[in-house]
Amino acid sequence: MKRIRMIFTLVIAAVLVMAAFPTGNVLAVTDSVGPVTSAVIVTPNPATVNTSVVVTATVDDTTTGGSIIQSAEYSLNGGPWTAMNASDGAFSSITEGVTATFIVTQLSNNEVCVRGTDAANNVGDPICITLVANPDTLGPITSAVNVTPNPATVNASVTVTAAVDDTTTGGSNIQSAEYSLNGGAWTAMNASDGAFDSVLENVTGSFIVTQVGSNQVCIRGTDAANNVGDAVCASFTAQYLYKFSGFRPPIRMNVANKANAPQTIPVKWRLTLTATGAPVNKPSSFVALKSYAVDCITLTGDPSTAVVEKGPGKTNLRYLGAGNWLFNWKTSKEYRTTCRMMFVLFSDGQMSPSILFRFK
Repeated sequence: MKRIRMIFTLVIAAVLVMAAFPTGNVLAVTDSVGPVTSAVIVTPNPATVNTSVVVTATVDDTTTGGSIIQSAEYSLNGGPWTAMNASDGAFSSITEGVTATFIVTQLSNNEVCVRGTDAANNVGDPICITLVANPDTLGPITSAVNVTPNPATVNASVTVTAAVDDTTTGGSNIQSAEYSLNGGAWTAMNASDGAFDSVLENVTGSFIVTQVGSNQVCIRGTDAANNVGDAVCASFTAQYLYKFSGFRPPIRMNVANKANAPQTIPVKWRLTLTATGAPVNKPSSFVALKSYAVDCITLTGDPSTAVVEKGPGKTNLRYLGAGNWLFNWKTSKEYRTTCRMMFVLFSDGQMSPSILFRFK
């Protein structure tokens, strides 16, 4: 019985001791230390002045109170503290990866500091690293110049594309790109994604090619530091839409054709599509038949004085099938005892070879 009374007394004493502590504060621990920042990294480092860099870090409250990380911020060169983002999208853990992006504007050494704040509003000590910023003195590199279509069609639209990259020549964003056709003026191009805002940009431009045969287009880029890169060129071929196969009898090529004015001369030719060889059967392919006077001895004359020739009636142009055409040229009596050069114009901008006529 005595032993029972002793145990009871000890229980009562323990209850009284516990009651002396305020409710809800039994073994309570207060977080009064800010989180620890580590692994501060700036990418790229060294960087290029006036380009974008990314700073990342880890903020951890595991050993300094165990509170959830509430926020993080960075300071550049002692400037104001600027909010950072949680790498996983939300500040919801005791340990958080954090990130931010900024433009570095100061040459040489820069100081980047990062600090975190926990849910108990304790601000941790900042951890700083040095960011080296160098001037960008090299222009971007142009590559993959491509012309579409190739062969192109004279007097039709052509598209040229390329890649302009400053990754290995300073790391600045691409500011612009331009092309030059056959040594002509430089013309602005567009960023394929709609904006010049990256170190690597795909660019595009369109133009009308007017020179038949071999052509050359060159492209160059300029970065945000105003460095102009070397031009890179590509050659392409341009051909007429139609293939003219020469005049048919009674006209002879490369010789003097004799005629009596004002007789009607049947001018015959064959026209096909250059790309496919298909016969051209549209009257719109024909623009005009013209002629101009030349000296009968020297065969010199002024093509700019050429006049549009007419036929004897409304049906002077006829399609004969299989790409063959006939134009009945009603010569003028004024052509007697003169010499003239005759040629045909087509709607693709092509002009046939000129044919010499000696009129009686």
